[in-house]
Amino acid sequence: MQTTIVNCAATTPGELQPSALAKLLAGTQSTRMAEWREHPDFGRLSHYTRKEILHQTQVLIQQDYLATDSYGRIVVGPRSP
Repeated sequence: MQTTIVNCAATTPGELQPSALAKLLAGTQSTRMAEWREHPDFGRLSHYTRKEILHQTQVLIQQDYLATDSYGRIVVGPRSP
């Protein structure tokens, strides 16, 4: 799961806040996520809940694999390969 989260963040740098990244990976069918339905990672982690994905995203932020920019959007962190 963590590799998928980091890889998705690398393809959407500075575009999504953590909750939106979790929605994208969970495949949330909402009007707000409509523009992301064609993204290759949309629904890739649909067997997990958004809460589980969001928790792992926060863990990755704490471990510096991910970071947030000044707007709270996800970017790749200094420890990411």
